[in-house]
Formats: sequence, C-alpha cells, structure tokens
Amino acid sequence: MMDNLGLGPEVLMRVNPRLICINMPSYGRTGPYSDYVGWGHNAESLTGHGWVRGYPDDDHPIHNTSMFHMDSTGGTMAAIGAILALRQRRRTGEGMAIDFAQIESMIPQLGEIYMDYAWNGRIQRTLGNRQPQVVQGCYRCRGEDNWVNITINNDQEWQGLCRVMGNPDWAKDSIFSNQTGRRENHDAIDRHIEEWTIKYDKFELFHILQNEGVPAGPVLTEKETYGDPHLNARGFFRVIHQQDTGSYRYPGFLWNMSQMPPQCRMPPPLMGEHNEYVFKELLGLSENEVTELTDKKIIGGNRYVWLK
Repeated sequence: MMDNLGLGPEVLMRVNPRLICINMPSYGRTGPYSDYVGWGHNAESLTGHGWVRGYPDDDHPIHNTSMFHMDSTGGTMAAIGAILALRQRRRTGEGMAIDFAQIESMIPQLGEIYMDYAWNGRIQRTLGNRQPQVVQGCYRCRGEDNWVNITINNDQEWQGLCRVMGNPDWAKDSIFSNQTGRRENHDAIDRHIEEWTIKYDKFELFHILQNEGVPAGPVLTEKETYGDPHLNARGFFRVIHQQDTGSYRYPGFLWNMSQMPPQCRMPPPLMGEHNEYVFKELLGLSENEVTELTDKKIIGGNRYVWLK
C-alpha cells in the first residue's frame, strides 16, 4: 500500500536518510507471491504450519483453532528488526530499509520438521495434543468440558503418575516399561489415563500430579484464568481506566524487573486522542491546516463518525 501511494522506503529515505522503514507484508516485497493478499491463515498454511496443527482424525488440520501464530511472530520479528536497525544507525548515522516477509518468521520454528524430511524422508503429520518425544495428552475430567494436560518426559514422571493412579495393573505391562514403548502405545495409555481422570476435578488433579513431580495443568476458561491464585499473587493483572469503557483488569507484563518495574502509563487511546500532539507538535501543521483536514474528514477526533 505504501508503494502504491508513492511512499515506499526509497521515497521516504530520500527525504530523511536516517529513517528506519519496515515493510512487513505477508510475502515480502519481492518474489512471485509479493503481490498476493496475505493473512495469517493463508501464510501459515504455505509454511506447512497448518499441516502439523490439529488432530489426526480431522481432514482439515486448521479447523481446530483460529489463533494464528504468525500474528505474534510477525510483530515480534519486526520489533527485533527495528531494534537492530536502531543500533546500526547509532553506529553509522544512517537509516535502514527492512524488507520483512512475515511468512519467513514461521519457517525457523519448524526447523526440526524440515530437517527430519531432509535427512530421513519423513513427513510430519498432525500432532494433536501430542509431542514427538514424550507421552502427552489433554484428558477429560469430572464435570462439563473440563480437561487437564499431562506430560510424561521420563521414567520418573511415569512412576509418579502410576503412584497417583494407585499403581494399576495395566501400567505394569512390559510395553509401558520405557519411554519408547509408551510412545508406541500412546493410544492405549490415553484410554487408561482418561478412565482415571474422568473421576476427578481438574484442579484437584493439577495439585496431586504436581506433588508427585508430574507436569500437569488444568485447561482454564478466561474467567478461571482471571481468578488464578498464582497469576494474582504475582500481580500479573493490571487495572486500567479508559474513558469509554471504565476500569477493568487487563493482562499485564510478561516479566518483572527489579530496577525498572514495567508500568501501564496510559489506557488504549480514543480515536484521534493524540491528533493535536501528532499533527501540530510532531508534524508542525498549523491550526488552519489541521482544521482543513478535519473538515474534509481526512482526520478526526473521538466524535468523528466513519462514513459508509
């Protein structure tokens, strides 16, 4: 779009060579797909990510979720590119044009799958709730739509699970005596485990499994997540007041820092809230110029109504 408007990085950087311009279309600015319209769903499928997501009994792996991983990796990689470009500008005084194809941020995350095909000729299929090297599943618990995730990495964790289940006879079968056998007989293990988990509350299972050193976690609803005692003890949620919506708790920062505690300095902005600052202070437009742009509905404040 910026190129179509005549505002590509080549044009902008002629005006200000210190600019850092990041173009991040789905498929980049060059190559045979560069003019294609992109979205997370489509690009992830092109990387092979959609092929390994979902469940083996579903003909369409992408059916299982509408959360597209490229939405987060694309933004993260673009931010990292901006930081690297800023460091380079500090050293050289020159700006940088970055051609970032978001699709390329997905491929390194599937490195072991590509290498498995290159070295061994194996094509990875959908994994469901499983992981190639461990015993792992999401199991139904007591009540409606309640689930717990359990992962068994090694013999010690398998023994802990067996102790919690009361050392049932089926678990003593030699086919379950090592991790390889357990992986090969994963379907049978899943049936046995769920016959046990279905009798318990998911939070109860979470605690008794963790007490035996077994990695486990309940599948929480949004309401349960907001009430989670661990997240609340760490002060993860932050109360933010916004003029239109009022005061609510929002997910906070991903880490705590002792020397520079992260802060929520302002709520999500209203439409046009910072127009005065941007157009007058940063861009240097006059009062008359801003008024003209507003009258033409090119810009507008929080009372601006979009015209159909």
